[in-house]
Amino acid sequence: MNQVGKSISETSKSRLLGIVANKERRNRNIAACMGCCFKCLQCLSCNQIGGGKIRAQADLRDAAVALMDFFNSNAKFDIVLSDVWLAFKMLGRVHRERKYLQSQQARADKKTKSDQQLGRMPDLGFINGSNAFEAGDLADTLFAAEDNFFIQNANRDCYPHVTDGEGIIANMPRKKVLRYTRASDMHRIRQAALYSHYACGVYDFYPDALLAAGLLAGGKSGVYHPTQPRGESHSEGTNVTSLFSCFRLSDFGFPETALIYESFADDTRATPYCILVDEKTRDVVVSIRGTASLEDMVTDLQWDSVVMEQVGEICGFDGKDKYAHRGMLTKSKWIYNDLAKRKILAKLLLTDGTDNINNPFHNFNLIFTGHSLGDICLRDSFFWFILKYTPPHGHFPSLGAGIAAILSTMFRPKYPGLQCYAFCPPGCSVSMNLAVQCEDYVTSIVVGNDIVPRTRASNFEMLRIEFLEVLARVRVPKMKAWRDIRIPCKNKNLAVRNKRLLHSKNEIPMTDYFKELKSFQKNRMRIFNEMCPLETSLNIPGRIMHLVHAVGQSGINKYLPYWESSRSLREIDLSLEVMKEHGIDNLVIILNTIANEFENASKGVAEVDDDDDDDDSVEPVEDMDFDETLYQRDFSADDRWFILCSRPHGSVSLISMVLAIAAFFCAVLGNNICSLFIREVEDGELFYKVTSGDLEDVGGISFGLYTYGIKYYHRDAGDYVLQCAPTMPDDVKNDIYVRMAHGFSALASVIGFPIMCVLGLANCMSLSRKAFQRISVALLFTTFFQSLIFIFLLSERCYQDVFPNLPSVYLQPCRLDNGSKLAVAAAVMW
Repeated sequence: MNQVGKSISETSKSRLLGIVANKERRNRNIAACMGCCFKCLQCLSCNQIGGGKIRAQADLRDAAVALMDFFNSNAKFDIVLSDVWLAFKMLGRVHRERKYLQSQQARADKKTKSDQQLGRMPDLGFINGSNAFEAGDLADTLFAAEDNFFIQNANRDCYPHVTDGEGIIANMPRKKVLRYTRASDMHRIRQAALYSHYACGVYDFYPDALLAAGLLAGGKSGVYHPTQPRGESHSEGTNVTSLFSCFRLSDFGFPETALIYESFADDTRATPYCILVDEKTRDVVVSIRGTASLEDMVTDLQWDSVVMEQVGEICGFDGKDKYAHRGMLTKSKWIYNDLAKRKILAKLLLTDGTDNINNPFHNFNLIFTGHSLGDICLRDSFFWFILKYTPPHGHFPSLGAGIAAILSTMFRPKYPGLQCYAFCPPGCSVSMNLAVQCEDYVTSIVVGNDIVPRTRASNFEMLRIEFLEVLARVRVPKMKAWRDIRIPCKNKNLAVRNKRLLHSKNEIPMTDYFKELKSFQKNRMRIFNEMCPLETSLNIPGRIMHLVHAVGQSGINKYLPYWESSRSLREIDLSLEVMKEHGIDNLVIILNTIANEFENASKGVAEVDDDDDDDDSVEPVEDMDFDETLYQRDFSADDRWFILCSRPHGSVSLISMVLAIAAFFCAVLGNNICSLFIREVEDGELFYKVTSGDLEDVGGISFGLYTYGIKYYHRDAGDYVLQCAPTMPDDVKNDIYVRMAHGFSALASVIGFPIMCVLGLANCMSLSRKAFQRISVALLFTTFFQSLIFIFLLSERCYQDVFPNLPSVYLQPCRLDNGSKLAVAAAVMW
């Protein structure tokens, strides 16, 4: 029995070890695949966005584990690809309705005088049953512990406590509008608007300005440090009492700001940053660059939580049970060590033990700032589009703001009065206890539905469940839902149309699919709570300033600032606008617009309130048959997105696509075959040895743009046949007309092929009138270039008396042959 028990135990142990080994092997394989993708991006970008310092197995392990866990499920839902697409479109419309109601609420809140009169944000209510956060449902499993912790520990000065008998949501800290009448709010807006310029400049503006001024002899690979005497190491001291030798930001509108240091080190452990001295506001600003290279993206992917206990012991704060994003903490420690070695802050702010009364900066304020996504330095690259709009930045966090928040915690024991302004920080920067603790000195600014501050594991779990659930809520046949989705819809009609297509969450029929979904949800929540306990789960740092777009105000930069809790950042919006709202350029404009509005309001200058863009004086459409007015004016880009073979423009786009395909293939065939033009013999029958056999009866020579052929009498066929040669003879040169014909043919193909693809796309998505105008112009150019290939008729090849391969055969001028018919047909169809 003992031997049997031992063998069973050994078998179970070996099986368990085999499972673990298999899991590790899959992790390594995923990490290797991701590493190959990064290497491909590096090669395709000609090393312009880095990538040479990435170690796949060491740097991408966290991402491999997270991806495998997210997609590793035994659930088998009975859905097909069309169901997936329908779910994306329907969920996008639900999110758009929620965003519209939030904007309407912001417009109403702006007119209120008291924060107690503010309405609930729609994400705390029930929007046609579309809200995922209902009490007693998924939110209780994912966020109940987090909500309880926040209620007990949140700063009541930041979030007023409200009790209205509505349960746990009523006890949550409520939103609060920033007002120009409060001095603290006015100060925050002014400072945020100012520091956003510094967070923007560190990406590309300041390095380019240094290069243009000739202050960076080694290019963007070293250190700009004008206050360090030559020949001294960075540990021997720095003369920072004078800013005469430093670069001034006069060209950027800040003549009283000096750039005293900038590091350009960039790999998976170091990140560029700069130090500025603003003599006007009496600030020393440390600005950290965000994600702008492949190495930065790899650091973003190192999202495992790391305890800060050892860091706290070195820096002088209690880091026990406090966690941070592993990649951001690594780069924060590098910046901390670099600043400690160079002693720049210590010399400026006199924390190195010296007593220099002549130092004019010893009582300046210390500010840390940074922005999350680097979208400036890649603007001239195709891969800027990749980094900005594809899943890496939609799913992965970014660096600058998160590092600034962590650094402010590390330096706070030395500089108790420091402040941090984190612009669009990742939602997985620090643990919940540290996020609440740093509310006094960290201000996080979030714009609209920006996805980066919402990058948390719990939010993606919510998105997945909400995505699967929307399929169970569809109440009409799939084809009817598809037809409705492809019709553009005004914001004011969303509620009616969504209600006609979807059940509310309380009315979902108990189908087999919904039962399977409930089982999957329960299992995933159990696994999630085991893998991501509250103690180690990461959140957005500090006090949150949420800028919400207000419906009806002209321009994209009309936003209302709220003080919010992280509860408002739990829903990931399926929209093309989420990354646009994240851009640093857009953020700078928005903050400065709000600051100017506050300044004008404080001076008694009234703001002009625009009319509502969505005129609610017109009753929403109640019928499922929508008229042509729904195509007019204000419908979102989401409504124009791809639906396979939906033909939103009717048969017009289909006919145009068929004609374009026929024209393209006729042009390709006609321009490249050897029978485009023909020159027949001038007099009678001539014989010449064309083939390797006997003398043949030559009827003429045909020409294409790139080849030629000889027409001779074939005895077996009993007729003249054409024998084409692959290339022209070596002694036949292309004159100017032949080269022009070649160029026009290439231009017609280069322009015509994309137009053919776009016309095909018009059968799957709705294009704007301006898009069709551009297509029409391109088609005119294509027709023009296709017609100009007949300039070949003016070349010497069509008029010279003899052809080199047929020295005794005299030929007539060129005339059109069979290939010309295809070329003419192509021009007509274009």
